[in-house]
Formats: sequence, C-alpha cells, structure tokens
Amino acid sequence: MEDRAAVARCARQERGGKGLSPRWRQAFVRRFECRFRLDEPLSRHTTLRVGGPAELMAWVDSPEQLVRVRQWLDAKGVPWRVLGGGSNVLVSDDGIEGAVLRLDGKMKGFRTRREGAKVVRLEAGAATSLARLVRWSTSNNLAGLHGLWGIPGTLGGAIKGNAGTRLGSVSDCLVRMCVAEASGLRWLDSRSARFGYRRSAVGKRRVVVAATLELKPVTPARMKTLLERVSRLREGQPRAAATAGCFFRNPRQAPAGLLIERAGMKGARLGGAVVSARHANFIVNTGGATALQIWTLARRVAVQVKKQFGVTLEREVDCWGPFSSGRKA
Repeated sequence: MEDRAAVARCARQERGGKGLSPRWRQAFVRRFECRFRLDEPLSRHTTLRVGGPAELMAWVDSPEQLVRVRQWLDAKGVPWRVLGGGSNVLVSDDGIEGAVLRLDGKMKGFRTRREGAKVVRLEAGAATSLARLVRWSTSNNLAGLHGLWGIPGTLGGAIKGNAGTRLGSVSDCLVRMCVAEASGLRWLDSRSARFGYRRSAVGKRRVVVAATLELKPVTPARMKTLLERVSRLREGQPRAAATAGCFFRNPRQAPAGLLIERAGMKGARLGGAVVSARHANFIVNTGGATALQIWTLARRVAVQVKKQFGVTLEREVDCWGPFSSGRKA
C-alpha cells in the first residue's frame, strides 16, 4: 500500500504539483480524535471499485467536529473532499492529494415524529444510507422517497445532487437541511437549496450534515402500486454491476441512454470498462478496469453523441483528480 501511495505522489509531482508535506498528516492525527487511515485506496470505498489512495481518510463524528476539521485544513492549505456512499464518483488512479472526509457518528441514523394524520417528519443525518431510509419509509407506507428506490449512496449526497428518477426526487420531500460552512453550521429551507435537475445550491464548499424530510402516509395498496412503478423503471438497469449510477445527465433533447445507444456505443469496451448492454447510460467495471479506462470510454461516448446528434452530454458522475486524454488508457 505504501509503495502504491508513493507512486501516486510521484505521479502528482511529475504533473507539476508541488505535493504537500507529510507533516500536515502527523499534525492532523495529533489534533483530532477521530478514526483515520493513511494512504487509503479509494477503490475500497467507491461503487466503481477504482481509485488511487487518499493521503488521509478521516471519519468525522459530529457536525461540530466537521466544522473544526475543515477550518483547520483550510488554514493549513490542505485540500479536502467529502465522500459519501462512494457512488456517483470516479476517482483518478493517481489518487487524491489532501484529505478525504467521511461522515460518521452523530451524522448517521434518523428519527421520526408525526404531525397530524397526514404528515410524518423524518429527521436524518446526512451519512444515513439512502437505501435504508427508502426501505423504512416504504415498509411503513410513507410516500415521498419511493421514487429513489435502488439509488445508492447517502442522504447527504442525494440532497447535494438532487437524486431521483422521473417518479420523484429528494427535493420533493425536503423541508430543510443543515449545512457545514467555513463559518459554522446553518439551516437552510428547501427554497434556499435552489434545486434543479440533479443540482442544488450545496456546491463544493458546503457539506450537508442533516435534513428534515416530509413524508405522507398512504394505504398499503397505494404503496404497492408506487413500488410496482419503480420496479418497472429499474428493470433495464445493471443493478448488481460495479457502476457509478447514470454517467450522464439527461439532456433536454432525449434520454442520454437512448442517444448513446443510437450512436452505436452500447456495449463499447475499453479494457475492463464497458458501456452496459442493459442500459447505455451506465459504464460498468467488469473487473480490472482502471479509472482512466472508464474516463476515456465515457469521453469517447460523449464525442460520438456530439458528432452524430450535435448534443453535448454533461457528466452526472463527479470526477476526482487528474484525467488526461494524452495518457494511454
């Protein structure tokens, strides 16, 4: 592991980066009482199962500690990112300079309270598994999150990207969210979040730490109907494969998967990376793929769609680290 991390640091320096002094990691470990790992391979933490090492990965136990950690890292000039459930992200084979933070402790779990006969409020930490919330709410005949059935990741990541399907998005039931900013913690209502298609105002410098959702009780028969619709929507997706979820946002002209298929890129392969034969908007790591192969294949897909239809595909997957079309995939 150390050899792999050293190679990644050398690669960063060859690209012109100065690199960070390892002393910042020692100072971090002395200052903060939280679980950590040095030179942790991010391939262990992403659904695509690729990604080089993070110089430091730390599990932060509370919103207040998160604020202190980010303030300290900013003061030291150390770049940092927050990794949720590891979906919707493609990490460079060279790894990540700086710190990767995971939300833990008080930012996991949820509680509920009923407000009259028609509304249930759910208060949840951002590190709570989205699948857990969807399973709990649907099994208790509470509508609002049912359209997110099958979407991986955490609640915080879902809010940041306004995750959803044509049957509903997380913004449909969000009442308010608590974000960690450089100056501290702040609550924002749903209007302040400025939700759009797979977008929100959370951005890169805010971190969602908690949220309040509003769910509506329905009859068991109604819930069964809603879940049947979701099941039909998910039938054509490679749910058991190593993917990051949908790779591209749907442009206004047509669904991305349909454009990719009509461009003749369904089933296209580069090394261990392949455009899914089940749904062309998924890129699958069939085993042994590198992050560069996945990135390069996605770029080829976008080029073909642009060439044939004049449509620019925008990535839904967040790419971490350097990727270069000049390097051999």
